[in-house]
Amino acid sequence: MTPDGTAVDLIDVACRFSTADVSGKDFIVDDRATAPLPSLSGSTDACWRDREMIQVSNYSLAFPSEPTQLAALNGHPANGDWKIRVRSNDGNNAGLSSGFGFILAADDPDTAITSGPVSGGQSGSSVSFGFGSPNVAGATFECSLDAAPFTACASPQVLNLRAGIRTFEVRARTLGGVDPTPAQVVWTVTPPQTRITKHPKRRTTKRRATFGFTSTAAGSTFQCKLDRRPWRACTSPERVRVKPGRHVFRVRAIDTAGNRDQTPAKAVWRRTRH
Repeated sequence: MTPDGTAVDLIDVACRFSTADVSGKDFIVDDRATAPLPSLSGSTDACWRDREMIQVSNYSLAFPSEPTQLAALNGHPANGDWKIRVRSNDGNNAGLSSGFGFILAADDPDTAITSGPVSGGQSGSSVSFGFGSPNVAGATFECSLDAAPFTACASPQVLNLRAGIRTFEVRARTLGGVDPTPAQVVWTVTPPQTRITKHPKRRTTKRRATFGFTSTAAGSTFQCKLDRRPWRACTSPERVRVKPGRHVFRVRAIDTAGNRDQTPAKAVWRRTRH
């Protein structure tokens, strides 16, 4: 099969001296299989013995040098310049006269996640996954989030996620196949946490109070609430003016994915007249 999906029976082409155009084409042969090349099973043309006699060699057609057995080609660079050489029933050797690129399918590519959240761990909404294939250089990758269909992706994969339990999967792909066991991480995205860094003393005569606050999530925005008043957007520092009495100031962070701190930070103080 050529990369564009055209099916070509190499045995038939070689055996019948077909006029099929193979020059300049790339053929994908999976050298992992027990019988990786097409079979002539059921064919009335028995000019070739069987798949096990098919061998691959370089462009040199000098005999009696023996070509490399197909089963021994694991580890050879992909896209090498190869020819198919077969042996007929009468013991004579023959080979395809037109040159072509021969793509060897390596072992199933493995996939490894090299950076990012780990299974069972926690993260904020913004995450970045790094990944690669430890056994196949030049592999491409496909990613899936929360069991969605796999789509093409590249490392690093940066995501901005809502809170909850999330599943990230990535698999390597080559011309010969795809990793049947994608690398996977299952972890929990948590909402941001808010911390008050500046506040008035618990008892004060001052009419004005200043509050500073931060979030565990970079880029967060904030909402503030004073006593029974409604929540409203605010920034640090936040300055309020109050009458004598007990007061409660609350602030909550909202991260870039829209996750809101479910446990707002709180400061309680009392303004006295003197």
